[in-house]
Amino acid sequence: MKRFALSTTFLISACLAQADTSYTLTDLGTLGGEFSYGFGISPTGAVVGGSVLTGGLVTHPFLYTGASMIDLGSLGGSFAIAQSVNSTNYVAGTSWLAGDSSFHAFLYDQQGMEDLGTLGGPFSQGRSINASGEVVGDASLASGYSHAFVWRNGQMVDLGTLGGSSSSASGINNHGTIVGNAQARDGSTHAFLYDGTSLTDISVNGLFASANDVSDSGIVVGVGGQGQPHSAYWHNGLVTNIAGLGGRTSEALAVNSLGQIVGRSDTGDGQSHAYIFDGTQVIDLNTLVQPNSGWVLQSAVDINDGGAIVGYGSLGDQVHAFIAHPNANALPEPSSVLGLAAGLGVLCIRRRRRA
Repeated sequence: MKRFALSTTFLISACLAQADTSYTLTDLGTLGGEFSYGFGISPTGAVVGGSVLTGGLVTHPFLYTGASMIDLGSLGGSFAIAQSVNSTNYVAGTSWLAGDSSFHAFLYDQQGMEDLGTLGGPFSQGRSINASGEVVGDASLASGYSHAFVWRNGQMVDLGTLGGSSSSASGINNHGTIVGNAQARDGSTHAFLYDGTSLTDISVNGLFASANDVSDSGIVVGVGGQGQPHSAYWHNGLVTNIAGLGGRTSEALAVNSLGQIVGRSDTGDGQSHAYIFDGTQVIDLNTLVQPNSGWVLQSAVDINDGGAIVGYGSLGDQVHAFIAHPNANALPEPSSVLGLAAGLGVLCIRRRRRA
């Protein structure tokens, strides 16, 4: 077994050495200002995020479908962002209301932007949406505390906590599994998984501190809970730490159904760099794009099953949203690595998007 693992690592390294770049980088631009941030990508490649408008005083959510950014507007306030998009271009996000005194979760579809309301308090945030149009996030109660919610069938449902006063949902997959963070009775915050009936503590005695995303195959990614904050993932009750890029902290932000994980990590010189984890190694995404591009890719925020990555990075004195599309020589899928034992398959293959 050890000999096979070493051979697999060697083949992966050989694949990566075949060409200088594994991803083609696209600058998504802005809505007129100097800054934009990519936060979510759909199975079909639509991207959402937030961008500053001309003048620098207003930020709006955008939808990018291959040509240019579309301004989605707001619920009346001066700041709004989109965080997640599904295959039918339904978008979940958060917007300040008129007067900028409170903010609400929203759902954007072909009819426009819908205010999803709250759980009785003044605030809510929309963080993730699945193929069925179910939205998760957190919303304030009349008591002032915030609880995780799922919005489905026109209603916002309170998911409760792990015995404490607050919780927040950050991801939902296409099976309706929800992950996030919740306060326990002792006041500590634990990662949770919701399977449709109740919250389950998946912190594994403190090894898994927070959950950011869950794949359709049940892999949960987030932050490990011992020592400095670091990337980790949970699967079938086991927590696995992911090495960073040489700095103090890192965070796993998203995972696709193939098990490819993306996030951000401090480097040895204190910068924040985007990374991808292919199941065996963490790779700085900056080393996999066109050399001398002028970019410093700071965070990889989402990845779809086609392997396309969305995030943001510095470009000169501005910060722009980007999408990185895998080339034919891109990283092997984790499933391809596992499949090597069964059939001498070629590891350097092009990813195929799920139907």
